Amino acid sequence: MFSQALTDYTRARLARRADLLEPLSEQIEHELASQQQDVAELLRYLYATLPISDVFDAAPGLLASFASHAVMLRREMPWAAEASERIFVHDIACPRINNEPLTDCRDVFWRALRDRVAGKTDVEAVIEVNYWCAERVTYQQSDGRTLDPLALLGCGRGRCGEESTFLVSALRSVGIPARQIYTPCWAHCDDNHAWVEVHVDGRWRYLGACEPEEVLDRGWFTAASGRAMMVRTVLYSDFMCDLTCDRARLARDGSTVIENITSFYAPTTVLNVQVRRADGSPARHVQIDLSYLNAAAWREIGHVITDAKGSASIEIGMGTLRLLASDETSMAETLVSTSETDRVELVLAAAPCAASEPVQRAWCDLDVRAPLDHPAPSSQPAPELLGIGRARRARADEHRRERLDALGARSARSAARVIERYRSAGALAGDDTWEARIGEWFGDAFGNASEIERFLLRDIERDRLELLSTLSKKDCCDATAAILEAHLRHARSLRQASLERIERQGADPELARSLFRSFVLCPRVHTEQLSSASEAIVAAFGDKEREMMIERPASIWERIEREIGFARDEHRFELVASPAAALRSGQAAPQTRRTLFVCIARALGIPARLNPLDLTAQYWDHGSFKEASAVEEPDGSCLELAFPQEGIVYGRDWSLARLIQSAGTGDARMRLKFDMLDLRAEQLPAALREMRLPRGCYRLTSTVRVPAGDQQVSELDFELGDPASVAVRLRVREPEARDMLTRIPLEDFTLESEDGGDLSVAVQAQGHCALVCFLRLREEPTEHLLNELREQAEQLESSELSILLVVPAAAQLSDPTLSRTRSALPEAHLCRQDFSELPERLARRMFAEPGKLPLALLVQTERGGLIGRYAQAGYNVGTVNLVLRLAALANLTVSSQGESGA
Repeated sequence: MFSQALTDYTRARLARRADLLEPLSEQIEHELASQQQDVAELLRYLYATLPISDVFDAAPGLLASFASHAVMLRREMPWAAEASERIFVHDIACPRINNEPLTDCRDVFWRALRDRVAGKTDVEAVIEVNYWCAERVTYQQSDGRTLDPLALLGCGRGRCGEESTFLVSALRSVGIPARQIYTPCWAHCDDNHAWVEVHVDGRWRYLGACEPEEVLDRGWFTAASGRAMMVRTVLYSDFMCDLTCDRARLARDGSTVIENITSFYAPTTVLNVQVRRADGSPARHVQIDLSYLNAAAWREIGHVITDAKGSASIEIGMGTLRLLASDETSMAETLVSTSETDRVELVLAAAPCAASEPVQRAWCDLDVRAPLDHPAPSSQPAPELLGIGRARRARADEHRRERLDALGARSARSAARVIERYRSAGALAGDDTWEARIGEWFGDAFGNASEIERFLLRDIERDRLELLSTLSKKDCCDATAAILEAHLRHARSLRQASLERIERQGADPELARSLFRSFVLCPRVHTEQLSSASEAIVAAFGDKEREMMIERPASIWERIEREIGFARDEHRFELVASPAAALRSGQAAPQTRRTLFVCIARALGIPARLNPLDLTAQYWDHGSFKEASAVEEPDGSCLELAFPQEGIVYGRDWSLARLIQSAGTGDARMRLKFDMLDLRAEQLPAALREMRLPRGCYRLTSTVRVPAGDQQVSELDFELGDPASVAVRLRVREPEARDMLTRIPLEDFTLESEDGGDLSVAVQAQGHCALVCFLRLREEPTEHLLNELREQAEQLESSELSILLVVPAAAQLSDPTLSRTRSALPEAHLCRQDFSELPERLARRMFAEPGKLPLALLVQTERGGLIGRYAQAGYNVGTVNLVLRLAALANLTVSSQGESGA
């Protein structure tokens, strides 16, 4: 079934990691010996190529199950049989898709889907599988931990990274080649997205996960992806990848290969970078990070490693990037507009470091340009297919609601049983919030309610409730009773000794209990998969070792640094291995090392955490959390940051980053980078914020994004040295009105006029601008917009701006605010529309926030075509005043173009 090339590749990869696999050698040999030949060959490939943490974390038999299922598909399903070997191993057989826990989901999906796809073409089967997914899962924003596909099936909701993982799993389970596509951050707005591609008809085609359409190459993100700076997918081996010849599109990242597919969606250029050292010699094996400004911080969207000549290249979108080339001690950076140049030269210089006294440089203004509007290639379904799709999606939505309602009712019954048992035992006395919290946990659990109920009813003690109170909403969806029970059993065994030790360090009893609950009893460290490792961790060390670790917790970190290795080419950095896997393998990537420290400390009764500011490992010691590193850092400075106005939000309007040393990839062993501090949980006063920060180099960034997607940025680099107070006033730029205008082509659309006829928006916008307002009556944001329109009726009338007030088809027109506004603006058109998809489609096309109403859309007809000039969705103060200014500017623009054309 498999080629000699794959066999040779697998054996070479196995030989390369033989030492790492030694602790599992007997298990691997036993599993291989018990499999049929083709399954054994594929299983050997998985052991040779998957991230080493997957190999050690996978339950016995799990990888064999994936291999057996894939071989069955290769034999029985035409899509899998016809796929090339490269596509088969990467996009059908591979168990891993994203950073989800590996679970035995393929056979579950296969049994659910095989009859639905029987007899269909490959395209029909893809569409059918996506409808099946939509019947079970819908979008809901959540934290960054990725649920596995079976947990998502149980809870019915997930973010785009989870939805796309779910759809890819379902497609691969029936033998359809599929892969997750990801843009690390959009260029035009503060967000990112993941979707799916399938290999059908001999080519890759895209679709939105759990967002079915009747045709492929269609999704709400079509316009957005055409403005992307980077679109990529992950391969979990380099089988049949030529990283030398195709270095502009393929980049090694630990054990994985990043495949750059940006050019399928957006205009691109090949950016060539030359890096030299100060003496002019080429800088070999230096990592170059490419970053784009998103959510007020520079986010890495890709990287390249220089070759022996100090050069590197990458295919990239057409906008403004920051390049940072570095090794462990030197760096060089620049801003580059890839729409203007495709060659950059950087000269490394010594990195700035903490000065003996604080140093503050001048603010620097930067203009960051987003790529121009250029929708990705797409399919346009026939009108009759649009109607069929709407009906099928409505049925899928109804099926999902009924299913989730049934799961919710079952979960509510579990909650009622638990509340009754705890109330009867008096375990809820003294705190009237527990009943509500129990209800919330079961409201989040859905299909996992039985596990939460089993854990809570094992015995009726308050500490069970306390443990669950430390977990996230998402934990309720996939935490098992066995894992929670193991954590609780171990925490109970050391509770008294831990509390006494914390109190001896000066904490009062209430603080000691709080520290124990949050940083010992709590099973969750960060985004790792929960595991029952506490007792195994303790058993891994002798009595004297445990005593020394308790006496001096920094020794835990010293031991990890001494005994746990990091073969960076065998890891995927984003994956966090379980403590048991890290200890057994003797391997851990940086995030796993920090998580391992916290798990060991907690298993010994020492309160420990990852610092929410920068995710460094910390333990509690005599009144404060201390860094796990044995290196004693001198006290830093107090940064006094003043804000120019209220309403400035961290992670949207500004950010603060610190220069750190970090692991590189491939031949780049170490690198420098500015790492954003996480201040989102901080309560930031409107006027002043004081922060104690360690010594080092910092970058303060503020940004204002204008509707076209461009950003007006200010940056300040400064150094903090010996303890001192440094005062900085945040600089925020003010865009001019002309910066708010966009020029986005729109398809003309019609609305139902008050007399029942069709009203063309393009006709209304001829000769002057038109303001189209999609309203949701009797809601405050709409009331606010209507009031603004009424208050500025005189200015609107003199502006000759056409005004179209659009309400849902079934809306009652007796709304008093609407009536008053119509009286003030008698020339305004009142229109109806069913709101089924038009407002959201227009918002997405204009890059406004979809789903929010009212939607105020300023349009203009130019050379016979409809042009979007500005859009604002949801609540916003001053919309009408800004629209008046923009309409005047837009009319001047058209007039000047007409004169130049004449």
